[in-house]
Amino acid sequence: MMNDVFLKHWDRSQNLSAKWDELETKFGDKDLYPLWIADMDFPAPKEVIDAVVEKAKQGIYGYTARPSSYYQALCDWTEKRFHYSLNPKYLIHSPGGVTSFTLALEVLTEKGDAVLVTPPVYPGFFRTITGTGRKLVTSPMLETSMGHFEINWEEFEEKIIQEKVKVFIFCNPHNPIGKVYKEEELKKIANICLKHNVRIIEDQMWRDLTFGGAKTISLLQLGEEVRENTVACLSATKTFNLAGLHASFLYVSNEKIRLALIDKIEVLDIHRNNALSIVAMETAFQKGEAWLQSALEYLEENLKIAVDFIHKELPEIKAYMPESTYTLWVNFSHYSLQGEEITKHLAKYGKIATGNGAPYGQGGETCQRINLACSREVLLKSLEGLKVAVEAMGE
Repeated sequence: MMNDVFLKHWDRSQNLSAKWDELETKFGDKDLYPLWIADMDFPAPKEVIDAVVEKAKQGIYGYTARPSSYYQALCDWTEKRFHYSLNPKYLIHSPGGVTSFTLALEVLTEKGDAVLVTPPVYPGFFRTITGTGRKLVTSPMLETSMGHFEINWEEFEEKIIQEKVKVFIFCNPHNPIGKVYKEEELKKIANICLKHNVRIIEDQMWRDLTFGGAKTISLLQLGEEVRENTVACLSATKTFNLAGLHASFLYVSNEKIRLALIDKIEVLDIHRNNALSIVAMETAFQKGEAWLQSALEYLEENLKIAVDFIHKELPEIKAYMPESTYTLWVNFSHYSLQGEEITKHLAKYGKIATGNGAPYGQGGETCQRINLACSREVLLKSLEGLKVAVEAMGE
């Protein structure tokens, strides 16, 4: 039975929400349906809320110490949901996913080293690579059939050799296209990277949010040699809508890399959780499974409604059911607008705030990332707005 929290519209006007409260700053109009920043418009699991309230009632918000049960909760969740084991001693706290892969990149490379990504991909990768003085190398994904993307394997390996790539960083599942990598694809990635001494950073922030029978497999499941070559980024924040609490994990089997990361994190003084995130994350992993199941059912239905609507009402644009995430990657290449022009057009004519696809790199210039983790009311009104905006593109 679906949890009632997904069956109503929640007012976030007093929620201090970036997604809602920054509309006027970002889009010049506060009266838009916000479908851009990737968080959900629903409360976290009740068990998590209760645990956070109980902690807040203590009234003392000093420096925190993580109990061993905190890391063990993630290990138990991974064993139960994904059927492989993690060693809690190899887990490191980080304030968030971007912080995690930025620190990992700084430990694994030197300035000027080449780092490979496969766009369209999360814009934070580009910012981190260029912002830390590394060399950005790209090997764009291939759309092999409608809505199905694969790595261009020949070019992927060529780029590694030609550019002397030191690190490959990727999303698994893939943000923004919603691809869940198959085991044989991950084995190819692992083997090519081991062959050429390329370290891997695996961003697994979306691993729990999969649909249609798809199930996330990690490089961590491919044997000890691959584990030693991989730094994995994990969290409960996307899964249980806890992003504002800023807590995530790095999993590092390689002792030398792990100690270097711990040292860097301590130098930056970001090695402690905030007072509420410890109880929130631990409780989510221990008691949030029923909530997650309801969330998956609801989100999958939202995505299906949107895809069916676009196919029937707006055949000029392309959207396909993702295997993961709660965002839809929508292609407007039939029209002449690109990037921010599309974003502004959708806001002006459709009254919807969407994510510009251009910052995701090659393949994103004619796309928008649309977040559908919203109420059914907002979804249906947004789809009608999308129809008005697309029809205006042809005028």
